[in-house]
Amino acid sequence: MKWILVVFWVAVAFLPSRAAYADETLSKCLEIVQIAKPTKDILNDCVEAGKAHWLYPKDRSRAYTALSAAYVRLGNYKKAKASANLAIHRDDENVTAHYYKAYVSFVLQQYRDADASSLKAIELWPTFAKAHSIRTSTLLALARYPEALSSGLKVIEIEPKNSSAYANVSLALITVGNYESSVKYGLHAVMLNPKLAFGHAYLAVARAFLGDDKMAQESISTAIKLQSKWGLIWAMAGVVHNRGGRFKESTNAFNEAVRLYPEMFGTNKPAYYLAFRIAKEASQKGHRVGGSGTGAVAVENKIPDSSDGKKAGAQNEISTPSNGSSSALEVELLEKPLAVRFKKVAPRPDDIAVIIGNANYAKLSRDVPNVIPAYSDAASFKKYALEALGVKEGNIIYLRDATRSQLVRVFGSTSNSRGQLFDWVRPSRSNVFVFYSGHGAPDPSSGESFLVPSDADSSRLSLTGYPLSLLYKNLGQVPARSITVILESCFSGLSSNGPVISGMSGLTIEPKGLDLPSYITVVSAGKSDQIASWEQDNSNGLFTKYLLLALSGEADATPYGNADGEVDWNEVSAYFQDTLTYMARRYYGRNQTAQIRQATK
Repeated sequence: MKWILVVFWVAVAFLPSRAAYADETLSKCLEIVQIAKPTKDILNDCVEAGKAHWLYPKDRSRAYTALSAAYVRLGNYKKAKASANLAIHRDDENVTAHYYKAYVSFVLQQYRDADASSLKAIELWPTFAKAHSIRTSTLLALARYPEALSSGLKVIEIEPKNSSAYANVSLALITVGNYESSVKYGLHAVMLNPKLAFGHAYLAVARAFLGDDKMAQESISTAIKLQSKWGLIWAMAGVVHNRGGRFKESTNAFNEAVRLYPEMFGTNKPAYYLAFRIAKEASQKGHRVGGSGTGAVAVENKIPDSSDGKKAGAQNEISTPSNGSSSALEVELLEKPLAVRFKKVAPRPDDIAVIIGNANYAKLSRDVPNVIPAYSDAASFKKYALEALGVKEGNIIYLRDATRSQLVRVFGSTSNSRGQLFDWVRPSRSNVFVFYSGHGAPDPSSGESFLVPSDADSSRLSLTGYPLSLLYKNLGQVPARSITVILESCFSGLSSNGPVISGMSGLTIEPKGLDLPSYITVVSAGKSDQIASWEQDNSNGLFTKYLLLALSGEADATPYGNADGEVDWNEVSAYFQDTLTYMARRYYGRNQTAQIRQATK
């Protein structure tokens, strides 16, 4: 199989035509690496062909890409990544090279690189299903489960008959606790491909968590029959047996998983194995783990029908959209206001509200988890501003997923404090209300606190974040009658959806204290080293919920207030202790103490 090399060296003798030969050879090389089971000799020839093509500077990126592909097939992932990097260096818009880099980075457990490269490939080719697929796996490895679900659903949107994509969505739905939908996607995966072992395994786990032990055992037995040499399958079997109370079988299954794949439960493996490691530990102690759960992420209860149009039976029926189109489940970052009644007041035409809900960080930021309830928090505060504060609709600056440039536009920069808010205020007449729901985080090197815009790079917060000190400084220049800032955020570096700062351990970072202008009231979700908790169904932040309930009049009632018909901040503080602080401890076993710093003038 040395004919490729012969072509190249003959071509060298005829300089005017060698580029044409090179192009032809590279095309053949790319075809070769797509062969299901190419021989080692063929692959080595392809490697040599790629090397030979380095002689042609105008097309070196393509050569390096072919070389990377060949190394992938050979299992030499370090060289594959090096070649992909060389291809990208020559042509940053080489989408195939970015994909190969993402793939090998994932295999090498370099998940941040995998995430960045898959995103770049998707940016260049939005419907590149393989890029979305590898990003799904990467997001699971990074424990960014809602994003993984969204990414997996995108693969299905592009390739509606991709059985592996349905299986991956089934797994993602397990990680967010939506077992009912996971079963439906798992069923569709195995209908498309009955021999898909991991599809049966994920289906088994979802059924086990729903309490359907009989069907779970049936599914995991099928998975083992199809592929008994995969450690992952046996780990799933361990979960199924554990949920069914068969603790001896559970322990045996996990031991088999470790025997087949010793690194499965290592700290560097994908984060979704953590659940199975916990299950293994619990099974050895002789008790169950986990719970039935209700879907932490809301999804549309529709998936495409099977390819032959047949249903899976009444018990496992899969619904189909009425228009006959294939519609995959979609993650919903809900924008639903709290059902709270406020005492309506007369309009106050001079008052201004800035309301920001930063929920979807996955859209623009590569390494920051989503804040699922942020849209609903913002919508809830908007309702309060319109009804209870009397702010006119036209006097509300409402931002969803605010970028850094938008924050600068509204609040100003270090060199110019006169942003949009400054221009809207009527001096000494306007009351200003600023509400922010989203991530806050400290810069690890300086400890300075930042609001985290939707396009932030968590590793470069000093460059891409918006400093909290700058917010307060610029607000201090606004000639308003009063200013109230409400922050549904924390600045510890952690969140309810994982670390805000990529690569950070479970330790919080203590942010620097801030000098707050005396004429600004600030109400924040917790102390600087605490996590801002969410409702268990992710419908709202706990702080936003209990703040608005307090302001609706509940804080004025006994035993928190004096029942005079007015709510003051002291009453709100007492109410928080009995609601927010208690529920955070009850739900999550952690402290959350809202902070209120009132203006002194």
